[in-house]
Amino acid sequence: MKSKFHSTILPAEFVPSVEDCSEDEETAKTLQEEYGIDFASCVGALPYLSYTRPDITDTLVKFSKYTRCPVVVHMEALLH
Repeated sequence: MKSKFHSTILPAEFVPSVEDCSEDEETAKTLQEEYGIDFASCVGALPYLSYTRPDITDTLVKFSKYTRCPVVVHMEALLH
């Protein structure tokens, strides 16, 4: 059984960049449907978690840049 516990907030290999963006919003929407996650809603919930977990603030900043155009890398990091 694989543990869901992680010692870090984000995967170590996650380094967001401008090249990571989806080509258009349709591609991003298809990806969100595939994962069953509304990326913007999940990112929108992070500020409330940061009140009790200040270490999430850096993650919030990184994800906020890609709310309109997430790709697989962002989805995998969000699930992490």
